[in-house]
Amino acid sequence: MMSCWYSIWDNIMRYEIAGISDKGNVRPDNQDSILMCCEGDTALLAVADGMGGLACGKQASQLAVDILRAAWPDIQCAADMEEASALLEDAIYEAHRQIFYLAESIGERTGSTLSVLFLKGRMYRIKQIGDSRIYCVRRGKIEQLTVDQTWCNMMVQTGQLDEEQAARHRMRHFLVNALGVSQELEIADEQGTVRGGECYLLCSDGFYNEAAVENVPEILYRQNLAQALEELLSDVLRGQARDNVSVVACAVSLL
Repeated sequence: MMSCWYSIWDNIMRYEIAGISDKGNVRPDNQDSILMCCEGDTALLAVADGMGGLACGKQASQLAVDILRAAWPDIQCAADMEEASALLEDAIYEAHRQIFYLAESIGERTGSTLSVLFLKGRMYRIKQIGDSRIYCVRRGKIEQLTVDQTWCNMMVQTGQLDEEQAARHRMRHFLVNALGVSQELEIADEQGTVRGGECYLLCSDGFYNEAAVENVPEILYRQNLAQALEELLSDVLRGQARDNVSVVACAVSLL
């Protein structure tokens, strides 16, 4: 298990960031990778879930976060959010290319999801590939900010399946977009305003498929962030925890 905690102060915001990752109760290894970079009023967070049914899933997810980490100094120094967004996408496309080349070199398919949250002062930017998720906890409620890029979710959005049918469908885990799986890549892009009192939560599907997501706000707000993530992980591990479990959280407060 990996756990770490940062507290970053500046004259606008305070970010508290924590992350945790575990292989779960069934998988022999952990193919998730997480990223936490912070400096002043700027933070870059990511969760990547190597596709367990394919070869080299851990290498794929680690490549994604390593390339983002290498790009962090330039992203952090970007003149504005639009420049930072362009640099993020450059890094993501580079990760996509390298994972695709990795698959070609081993003669097998491999891939990874990637959910990225970039915060700068009072603004955030999200980049999304696959079905890892980003949530925002606000005033005791939790809201999903990303859209799962799965076949079943696409069918739900077009009215061809309802939520109940999608939840039990045999293709519910089939991704329509992922790093390195095909030559084409679509990066979903969202942006918004950061408010004091919010907490952003990035997680792999091994967390949200097993956790009682509606209980997350209470757990986050009754203790410090690192302890809250330990409790969330423990709750999942008391169940089946058939997949790897990764969570990164960022609590925001105004000074």
